[in-house]
Amino acid sequence: MHQGRRTDSRSVVIFSGAGISIDPPSCQPLGEMLTQWVIDSYTPAGTRERITEILDAGRFTNTFGAAKRLPRLEMILECAWWIIGDRAYELLARNLQHAEPNDLHALFAAHLAAGGAHVTVNLDGCIEDAYERATGRLPPRIVCQPRGNAALPALDGALTKLHGSFHRGDSLQEVGLLLHGIGCGFVPGIDRALRDLLSRKNLLVFVGYGGLDFIDVTPFFLALPAAGVDLRQLRVAWIEHRQHGRRDTILHDGRGILNALEQCGATIDYRADGLSTREHLREICDPALPLDAPPWPAHTWWETSAAAAVSEGERQLIAAQIWSAMGAGAEATRAATGARSFFRWPPPPDWAPAADGRYPNEIRVHKILMNGLRDQGRYRSAAEYGRTLLATTTVDFFTRFVLVTRMAGDLWFGGDHAAGVALFDELLTWIERALDPATSEARWQTHGVRYQIVETFIILFRMTAERESETAPDAAQAARLMALRDQMPALAESIGEYQFTTTLHAQTRQPGRPADAVRNTALVQLDSLIGVINELRRRVVAETDDVVRQAMLADLIAKCSALGDTPGLVKAALIGLCDALRPFRLRRALASLALATRAGPGLEVHWRSWLRTYIRAMRRGFADGRP
Repeated sequence: MHQGRRTDSRSVVIFSGAGISIDPPSCQPLGEMLTQWVIDSYTPAGTRERITEILDAGRFTNTFGAAKRLPRLEMILECAWWIIGDRAYELLARNLQHAEPNDLHALFAAHLAAGGAHVTVNLDGCIEDAYERATGRLPPRIVCQPRGNAALPALDGALTKLHGSFHRGDSLQEVGLLLHGIGCGFVPGIDRALRDLLSRKNLLVFVGYGGLDFIDVTPFFLALPAAGVDLRQLRVAWIEHRQHGRRDTILHDGRGILNALEQCGATIDYRADGLSTREHLREICDPALPLDAPPWPAHTWWETSAAAAVSEGERQLIAAQIWSAMGAGAEATRAATGARSFFRWPPPPDWAPAADGRYPNEIRVHKILMNGLRDQGRYRSAAEYGRTLLATTTVDFFTRFVLVTRMAGDLWFGGDHAAGVALFDELLTWIERALDPATSEARWQTHGVRYQIVETFIILFRMTAERESETAPDAAQAARLMALRDQMPALAESIGEYQFTTTLHAQTRQPGRPADAVRNTALVQLDSLIGVINELRRRVVAETDDVVRQAMLADLIAKCSALGDTPGLVKAALIGLCDALRPFRLRRALASLALATRAGPGLEVHWRSWLRTYIRAMRRGFADGRP
């Protein structure tokens, strides 16, 4: 960085995103383009188009209110990772490792060489390569690990890669591309190091960054005012990257981040006036860069031979996992049924749970099938499917545990409470034994088993905490459940599964549970469309304005219909029926009743109890409705 006109490089921190790597010869894709490429590379043809069709039909939006066309990249890669492990991003890594640095990377390398700091969410090694070509060595680097970095050194004068790195020789296990790694934001070590860096600098420059990392980066900045961080010495320049009329910040302009920084006392300089990134950088930092960038590149050189690395069965199962994560039960069941023939049952008798919580696809394909049936409201069918699997052959203890976990919930919600309680008791006994240090089975002490324990506990708590008193488990079971609850948060922290820890705290209503609006934002972030529907339903019941409620109800029905959420569709119809009967709007009541009648017969649940629930909610004036 040139130091004469503007600011000493040592007092400047650059924060960069994907926009700095789109210009030739780097030619790296932006986020949406990369997500399209990953879906097309790892799933059967037509999957991406079907996802977009459902999102459009349901009028789903992203966190900022814009039309949502695809899930987040991290969600897609996470689904692929559950099926094929590290191969989920090996092909992605090969492409990023071949990227050539452009003139912006050379500028940022010079900034680092002059003692400046650079923080990036990019995974490519372009800045490192530009620095090495100029100096003969790699720059000082800090590669953050999503669930590591308990303490970081000072970030001054270093290239900090918040989401890990795909530079040659870097470990693929350290990248922040999976939701279960970044789902709860930065770990304390990264958080403290970034705060300390900002408090010591005079200029923060956002360049090529769209502000869409609202799982970890955005929450970090939004939390600064409440933490009392004083940034009155800091000037912030946000450069909206433009080239030949193209933008990399289509959906969001970063103003939430900038507002938070302004509340901390920083001076904001937002630059979205149509000038190029290079012109703004020249004005701010006086770099010797050409004003005319090369034409917009075509990304045709990206390797697309994923079919050679991923089998047809794995591609179908990845698609099924994506549908299951979205909550599209019919689509998940269809895709998993197609994948089932590729994975023999039962799984190998001597398999051991992986340290990362993954288990064989021979089990996963059936779990997705059971989840898909459940998402369609076919609870008894899901439980019967599990019984059939267990009856076909003798399976090991952990396979049985995974299946019985699902069956207990299915029987419970399907109305067979006695059978559900019996399986519930078996699971409690299993968990108590697994948590006992004296347990002899070594496999029960692995992280993979404990990961499953946390998930199972959440399911059990859901089964009991929100049920009517007449269907609750007996007092002895309830006492055992509460005793396990006291152990689970510490257990989840010891595993390092921050996402599961947060979910657990929310389900057990411990301090720190987010408000409804925040929780809904998190559901949108993680692409749980069924979660978005459930949250919207709660808001509909609680809404007191009739006009607003009717608009929300219409939106709810559209979303349920698009996703194939039959239980949600029936619930929406019942809410509409209760709403219409209160002032006796006959036409509206008949329409809602017709909708419930059409969808209801396919449900394997006593859905008429839902009607009683909403009638009680209406009598309370909607204020305390709990769908």
